[in-house]
Amino acid sequence: MEFVGKETEIEILLLAAGISSRMLGADKLLLEFEGEKILRRTAKEALKSKAGSVKVILGHNSQKRAQVLIGLEVEHIICRNFDEGISASIQAGLKNIKGSVEAVIIALADMPLVSYQDFNQLIDKFSRSTKSRIFRAISQNGKVGHPVLFPKSAFSLLTSLVGDCGAKHILKSSQIQTEEVKTRGESAVTDIDSYADWESLKKEVGSHT
Repeated sequence: MEFVGKETEIEILLLAAGISSRMLGADKLLLEFEGEKILRRTAKEALKSKAGSVKVILGHNSQKRAQVLIGLEVEHIICRNFDEGISASIQAGLKNIKGSVEAVIIALADMPLVSYQDFNQLIDKFSRSTKSRIFRAISQNGKVGHPVLFPKSAFSLLTSLVGDCGAKHILKSSQIQTEEVKTRGESAVTDIDSYADWESLKKEVGSHT
């Protein structure tokens, strides 16, 4: 049964396949932030949004990462060639979406400040549009970031991506119009790439509580 208010033609692809290369052997997605594993936190926020479904793309350390998702109604997609870069994760997700999907939101699992409200802002903008534009989250200060909603017309471009640059060249090109959507604070540009990032964010959030 679908929940009231869910946009079934929109799916979230939560990218959680990469190696934590700057974490000295630790897995950043399994670190705790505000009492919860970062991966579980980001997945729960995605689930609370209006998106019809959430697919988590797993690769590196997939078994342990999958364990922290137990009990959440997300679909696990294994990207076996995750070492080829973020483009491989995006394509693994696209191969598993429903044919009726009109848009996907690409989100990064290492961004613990992104909330369901941020996802909903993108979804609401898309739902009120001609459904042909890309909608990209930006910070309150105007810095571009994630998540990013791509309409169906962009799927062929996403499937042609290679390497670890993600969809940057699509966003920079003029092939599809991109509209920026201002989200709360610095959530759109705050990610965890190192222990220093993690410690800094914990201190910053703690200072506001």
